[in-house]
Amino acid sequence: MKWFSVALALSASMTMPQVASAQDLLGTLNKILGGTNKTVSAVGSVGGSDFMVAQTEAQAQQTREAIEFNYDTPEAGASFAEASDLIFELTRTSACGVNNMAFNRLNRRQERPTSWNNLSGSVARSGSQYHDAGQCFDVIKIMDVKMPAPNALQFTAYYISPSSHEATHQAFTLIKSARGDWLIRKIGYTYH
Repeated sequence: MKWFSVALALSASMTMPQVASAQDLLGTLNKILGGTNKTVSAVGSVGGSDFMVAQTEAQAQQTREAIEFNYDTPEAGASFAEASDLIFELTRTSACGVNNMAFNRLNRRQERPTSWNNLSGSVARSGSQYHDAGQCFDVIKIMDVKMPAPNALQFTAYYISPSSHEATHQAFTLIKSARGDWLIRKIGYTYH
C-alpha cells in the first residue's frame, strides 16, 4: 500500500511529459524485474531453501526407475521400498541442487538438521565444468545398497550430465527412527 501511495503522490505532482517519462521508467523497471523474477523462480526463492532447477518429468521417471531394482537381500529391498520417497527426494535434490543450500529443504527429514551453506561439494552438479546450469543431472542408477544394521540403510547414487556427460557418484546413509520413519543420517560428497 505504501508503494501505491508514493506512486500516487508522485504522479499528482508531475506534469504530463514527466508522467509519461516516469511510466516509461516504471515499464522498463518492470521488464527488468520480471526477467529477474523468472530467473530466481527457476532456481529457487532467494532466502528460501529450494535453490534447485526444475527436473523434467523424464528425469523424474528415470529417478523412480533407478530406485526400483533387484536387491541382494529381501530385508534391504523392504527397507529401500519403505524409504523410497525419501530416496527420491534426496537424489533429486542432489541432481538438481544449484549448491548445498538445496539440502536445507530436507532438514525436517534429517536425523540432525543442518543449516547447509552455499559451498559446493554435496550436490551432483558441483564441480561440473561443462554442464548446462539450467538442467538437472540424470540419476542413472543406485547401487551398493547395504544394511549395516537392521535400522540403517546405505546406498550410492550415480549421476550423469545430460549435456556434458560428466559423471559423479555420491553415498548416502539413512537411519530408521524409533517412530518408524526413515531419516537422513549422512549426505556424502560427490566424486567426479
